[in-house]
Amino acid sequence: IIRGFTEKPRQWCFGCRASLPRSLTACTACGGTDLGDYCHVWTDEDMPWPGPRAWPVLFYIDPHQARPAACAWFKIDPLDQWWQVAELEIEGDAAAVKEACEALEAEHGWHPLWRKGDPKMPYQTNQFTRTAGGQAFSIKKAFEEVGFHFMDATSDMALGINRVQEALKVSPYTRQPRLRVSDRCPKTIFQTTHFVWEGSHRTEPQLREKPSKRNSDFPAILRYFANDDVTWPMVQAMAHPRAIVVGAGGVGRNARGGY
Repeated sequence: IIRGFTEKPRQWCFGCRASLPRSLTACTACGGTDLGDYCHVWTDEDMPWPGPRAWPVLFYIDPHQARPAACAWFKIDPLDQWWQVAELEIEGDAAAVKEACEALEAEHGWHPLWRKGDPKMPYQTNQFTRTAGGQAFSIKKAFEEVGFHFMDATSDMALGINRVQEALKVSPYTRQPRLRVSDRCPKTIFQTTHFVWEGSHRTEPQLREKPSKRNSDFPAILRYFANDDVTWPMVQAMAHPRAIVVGAGGVGRNARGGY
């Protein structure tokens, strides 16, 4: 479903924005010779893991009832490039997920600027317990009870896939893709290249519009992340909010924007 991801180095034609094998010296489509190597998987040779401490960290989660919670951490650099630095699949309840995530973050000194998760969490009920303590149970409530809070991610399927695929294209300015995944994230790499539509377009054409649940967890996280279209100025503004000064040095609201 997500097209264009490559875990092996290839060449990019900057003339017609096409992906090519590395052995070519000219583009087979336009004949251009402005080519550059690229790959969507980064290693310590590209940048020492897990990247500069000054780059903001963002956390996303796709939890489930019957299989491990999928979690991923991303960093943003000053050129608005996206680096996935870590992933975890965590068995157990909300407390176990919280403990594992916070342990990894403490180990590397990460302080996520935000946490976002599947927006369906408030409506997902446990298959055995419909109420808990007289209140409706949900996966999100279970996390809130242990102090692990999330904002709702934007889950738009079509927009998310489109933004992921655009981020996989090589920028003429940085000469690298906007989105790259660490080689320490094997599940993300595997699932991104194996996330497919259900059924066969020949035998069951009606299923071609329904994504398979297999290999869908980390592609969903990439979609949530891409839907936010995160930029360096955006995360810097959130990390270092500035008071608006009005009049003789007083702090107040901006007359035009109200903030």
